[in-house]
Amino acid sequence: MPVSGVEILLPKVCPMGAVVFAAAMAGLHAVTGMLLGGSVWLFAAAAALMPFATTSLGLSPATVAGSVPHFGPLPMLLLLLLQMLSDGMAPRENRPEAIQAVMPTAPNIHFVILSQAIGFRGAGLATVWPPLAALAAIGGALFLPTLRQFRRFLR
Repeated sequence: MPVSGVEILLPKVCPMGAVVFAAAMAGLHAVTGMLLGGSVWLFAAAAALMPFATTSLGLSPATVAGSVPHFGPLPMLLLLLLQMLSDGMAPRENRPEAIQAVMPTAPNIHFVILSQAIGFRGAGLATVWPPLAALAAIGGALFLPTLRQFRRFLR
């Protein structure tokens, strides 16, 4: 009974997404000590999309790397770099223009925008739907080629 690409990828994406989602929702009030300014359900939707996009981004180098030792450092370096450039630590204006132009293709920046808008300003869906849609699009755009490459590898 051969396995498919979906059977390989979903067991990697779903548990990681569930852990990150549970930690984000549990830690929202307990760790930060603040209440959410906007809708908890809207933040939950963003918190559910973020691990999907980030895990898809982390699995993408696996389709290029030839072996596990080659693959191991790639996601760590990639995700660390994205976290540092996500506008959560320093404002976007402090970066070179080339990096400012490239960063909207990363999921982290959209999640930071979403969480700041929902958490601090109480923004609703009418305000945050563009970064929410961008987060879903980035996740899908990274997941589908990775799935296709895994299917090709398994043949």
